Amino acid sequence: MGNPVLSIGIIFKNEIRCMERCLKSLQPLRDAIPCELVMADTGSDDGSREVAEQYADILFDFPWVNDFAAARNAVQDRCTGRWYFSVDCDEFLDPDVTQLVHFLQGQARPQDTAGVVLVRNYMTEGMNEDYTDFQAGRLLRLSTGARWTGAIHERWEPKGKKPLRWIRLFKTILYHDGYIGFNGARGETKRQRNVVLLREELEKAPDNLQRLNQFIESGDQQPDLEEKIRHAVDMVKQKGPGWEKLGASILRHGVVFAGRNGLVSSRQEWTRFAQDWFPDSYFTRIDITALSFLHAMQDGEDYAAAVQLGEKYLQAFDDLQTDAIKSDLTVGSLFYSLPSAHRQLKTLLVTAYQKEKQWEKGLQLISELVVSPLNTDEISRTLQGLLEIQEKTQLDTSATIISFWEQLDKSTAEQAGLRKHAFRVTAGNVFVPEYRTKAQEEQDFCREAYTLFLPLEDICETGRAAAVLAEHDPASLSEKLSCVEHWEEFPIHALTHALRMHVAFPLPRKAMYMEEMDGLAGRLARDKDSIFELACQAADKGLHGDWQDLLWIRSLVIAAIRAFAWAEQDKKEEGMTLTRIFVKTEKIFLPFCYSVSVLQEETLCALPPVHRFGWYCAQAFDALDAGDTTGYVRLLRKGLDTCKAMKPMVEFLTEHTPELNTPESDPELLDLAGKVHDLLALYPQDDPAVIAIKASDVYKRVAHLIEGMG
Repeated sequence: MGNPVLSIGIIFKNEIRCMERCLKSLQPLRDAIPCELVMADTGSDDGSREVAEQYADILFDFPWVNDFAAARNAVQDRCTGRWYFSVDCDEFLDPDVTQLVHFLQGQARPQDTAGVVLVRNYMTEGMNEDYTDFQAGRLLRLSTGARWTGAIHERWEPKGKKPLRWIRLFKTILYHDGYIGFNGARGETKRQRNVVLLREELEKAPDNLQRLNQFIESGDQQPDLEEKIRHAVDMVKQKGPGWEKLGASILRHGVVFAGRNGLVSSRQEWTRFAQDWFPDSYFTRIDITALSFLHAMQDGEDYAAAVQLGEKYLQAFDDLQTDAIKSDLTVGSLFYSLPSAHRQLKTLLVTAYQKEKQWEKGLQLISELVVSPLNTDEISRTLQGLLEIQEKTQLDTSATIISFWEQLDKSTAEQAGLRKHAFRVTAGNVFVPEYRTKAQEEQDFCREAYTLFLPLEDICETGRAAAVLAEHDPASLSEKLSCVEHWEEFPIHALTHALRMHVAFPLPRKAMYMEEMDGLAGRLARDKDSIFELACQAADKGLHGDWQDLLWIRSLVIAAIRAFAWAEQDKKEEGMTLTRIFVKTEKIFLPFCYSVSVLQEETLCALPPVHRFGWYCAQAFDALDAGDTTGYVRLLRKGLDTCKAMKPMVEFLTEHTPELNTPESDPELLDLAGKVHDLLALYPQDDPAVIAIKASDVYKRVAHLIEGMG
């Protein structure tokens, strides 16, 4: 049997996490052409070797000597194929190996001596679409005699003076997850190993631009990083070896570092340097332009410049997608070619268009956005831009908002839920009366922002709320409200509008649970003035309707009590009115929902706290109306003992109930009450004389003053 067409070489150490995934992915290639798999274990103790034994044709030990090239050469020396394919364990091969197989089976020309494949570096767990691409030399015709060189970030050096002739095989993709968490705790060991090896390499060749570029990439936390960056920039200025290929990447790293550390003059200088010397490089056109755009948005708020930079970035990004060569990617990955970065910058450009009043461009950009992958901040930012377009122009936004909403569902249920929540929160802001009033006062106001959602009336609760807010006829409002399915998602100010239009609520023939009503009333109570008004309005209709009406009034009144500003001195009349409504409601609600046997003082523990207080409050006002102010105060205090949350209300009542306040205006009476209090304190409370005094009608009328002295 002749030699195999392809030798696949792998070095590994403790790769149990990803070993089998990698080796299984190579099977389609091994099935398509004669292959051998040669593997070197550089010191595993986690079970990786046992997995490798199941797949490898040749497996041997190679003691680690801090030199990747040495390990790879040891593997390559044992290979017998015509071609050599280098793979790492934290990579796995795309199932479509057609291009690679065709190349190896006959498409390769005699002059083709090496091949570049696409390595797709994923940045987040789950290996979603957030990735950067890199062009890596991984295929070699073994007859060239080329050898690996470099202790780290190793590469092939040709034998003799004849250079390798590279062929691009970009449909052959290796997916790589080894950089996930690289800059965090997970990547600490790998970072330190890389930095140590790179320092050793730089000690041998301190002016090597390729090594400097690699050190800058890996040495994010190194104390001499700035020194290395400035040295590398100087070497580019001096046109040292490799400056044309590596200069733009080095300057890109410099701009990132300067921006992160507040070195404004260096950032500006290196940006101009890159634009002047490397205007066509994607490191300049994409990464540096993106960084300049972000600084224009965040630092100087120069939105006119941001618009220009954002448009340049988008054009460069589009050019990269259609560029068949992408030669810059042989040097390094582009930070802002990540799909997530591209989306972030597009949504920020929407804001820049908004600030510059370039409404048509903003609407066009939003219309072209793929909404489904946006994060919650991007959802909010983009929707805010669309709302401003609606408010300031007459542009037709209907198709855009429908597409926007529909795309929110195109992800997992959890992600769709988070995105829809961000949508509803942002949308809810424009229903607030204060927002609408302020918007109408602006010179360029054109139409209500909430009307953006009218095309969604039959699709979601935000759309239904917009339709409700735009309607004033009670019958039509009732019909529109009857279509609401999820009240927790319905913008509450639209319901406030409907209630003020005297719509019957809860809706006839559409029963609601008490907790639903409590939830709605609690949300209505965020507007303290509105909830007081709505509670009074509901009570004025009468408390003798059906049980749904009673439950709703009860929810409104309790929400109003919890929201009421009891401590404000100018709320005396409103506070007493609200309390009387509460008492009236409780007197009807409690016997409606609870048996007489429960509504006894000794069995009140069966009631929820607010209704225990309501029972005592009703008894207190009965005492007050009968002229028993002492009993009134005593019962309020008992009610407070059963529901501590009502302390602000009780304090208000003891201070502002007219029947209690009249004597307090008389300083002599207050002084006398104090003396009586002090005198009674000298005697045991079970003294017959003390008991007789406290039982007298005269004492009862002023007991709240005397006992209040304590």
